[in-house]
Amino acid sequence: VPQDLAATPVSAESVSLSWSPSTDEESGIAYYRVYRDGSEIATPAGTEFQDSGLASGTTYEYRISAVNGQGLEGDLSVAASATTLVVEGPAAPTDLTATPISSSQIDLAWTSPGDDAASYRIFRDDSLLGSVVGTAFVDTGLQPATTYRYSVASLDAAGIQGPRSTEISATTQPVEDVTPPAPPTGLRVVSP
Repeated sequence: VPQDLAATPVSAESVSLSWSPSTDEESGIAYYRVYRDGSEIATPAGTEFQDSGLASGTTYEYRISAVNGQGLEGDLSVAASATTLVVEGPAAPTDLTATPISSSQIDLAWTSPGDDAASYRIFRDDSLLGSVVGTAFVDTGLQPATTYRYSVASLDAAGIQGPRSTEISATTQPVEDVTPPAPPTGLRVVSP
């Protein structure tokens, strides 16, 4: 049974594992089996392994077993857990405003949180609407006299998204009645 299993978070998506070598006096140790959360993920020959492609801020449990030269697997080691590092994106944009321009357009503007923000994601009613580099966005094709909710999140140069801004609402203008009234009909001249 491998001893002294240690799991150390290296980054937001990787964990480094190390353990003391096992012994088998008859046929020796051929390789080890690495299990993450109960599923086999690797079969390294040495006593170190780096698990990558993981999710940020997530806890994983690892166990190791040794396989001898005859292909027989020994018991699993004591479990070791590690939590990947949390990647924090830039701060949320501030001073978000939404200005109804017409019955189908709302203009958005906000203040950058600082140098870390390389671009922004705009959300309308909790759905991703689009991405921009600047601090303004024009939302068109909207329904008249309808209220929409907006928020904006910053992204850093690596594409890591920070928290969303405070959500605000805006209502498009109603459709203006620009149709002239119909001419009067049934006009009769009545002589005095």
